[in-house]
Amino acid sequence: MKALPERVKREIIFPNVEGYRIVYPRERLKAEFTTDSRLTLTPDDVPTKTLNEPLIGEGTFLGFDAEKKYRDRSVAYQVAGHTLRTFFRDEDGSVQFWRYPDLLQITERWMAECLICKGGVPKQILRWPSLAQRAAEKIARACAPAKAGEEAIRPILNAYNPTGRTRHVGFDTARTTLFETREDRCHLNFVVYDRDWEAAFAQQIEEMDEVVAYVKNHNLNFEVPYLHHGEPHRYRPDYIVKIDDGHGAENRLNLVVEIKGLRDDADAAKAETMRKIWLPAVNNAKKFGRWDFIEFQSAPYDVASAIRAHLRQRLAA
Repeated sequence: MKALPERVKREIIFPNVEGYRIVYPRERLKAEFTTDSRLTLTPDDVPTKTLNEPLIGEGTFLGFDAEKKYRDRSVAYQVAGHTLRTFFRDEDGSVQFWRYPDLLQITERWMAECLICKGGVPKQILRWPSLAQRAAEKIARACAPAKAGEEAIRPILNAYNPTGRTRHVGFDTARTTLFETREDRCHLNFVVYDRDWEAAFAQQIEEMDEVVAYVKNHNLNFEVPYLHHGEPHRYRPDYIVKIDDGHGAENRLNLVVEIKGLRDDADAAKAETMRKIWLPAVNNAKKFGRWDFIEFQSAPYDVASAIRAHLRQRLAA
């Protein structure tokens, strides 16, 4: 599988983002919660009872009773403080303590609107540091200043390879599930697919007049850094599709496509990071063209209609 020189007009260039520089506005913080801001806690996340056995003597069961004595306000205090210390610091590392009242109000609203507890798990369990971290990540992403100016969120690029290109793709594969691409749609000669609907997606993309070029993110090394449960991760979206959306030949839209079936909390973190942080950062840089993101949460059987509806919604926004 390789990039074909005669198809160089279908080349796709993307930024190699290593991280983000987020500068929150000096005015009051605002949070925009989405469905991905929700956190559901069940007995699968935390044990309802834990047996504490000393070396000598009888063991005792520890449960939620000790946590239930804390008021909701006390829990919000702790989560807001954790969010503040983790995500809101000056360039010299100093904690921005003056933001605490805003974060406290936002945290209380998040607990009321986005926290879902099931199976007898009390919301006071957020006092546990690992769970407070999960809440803090969602609150911080909701506060990301996506529309606060070019300097609000900027990408930190790979110092040695700030961009990636389809022209560098070239590898051998023993796979037989290959979809041969059209020369007027894809820089690469094949799409390697795992499921039949992935091949169907490529075929539908190729039939769209609006599509100028596309590539599946296979050995392309297009990655999006994100934070989940306090640990840095990187994920690879499925496709990049370059679209003519009426802004001229030199200003095509680069649409990142993620195809997901069942979603978990990690998938929510990926999608929210993409929308709230990666897209604003890359678009603010003004070096890589215009970028957008669409997520299919089921097998994409009607790709053209979904993408066109997304473009209409984008135009109306």
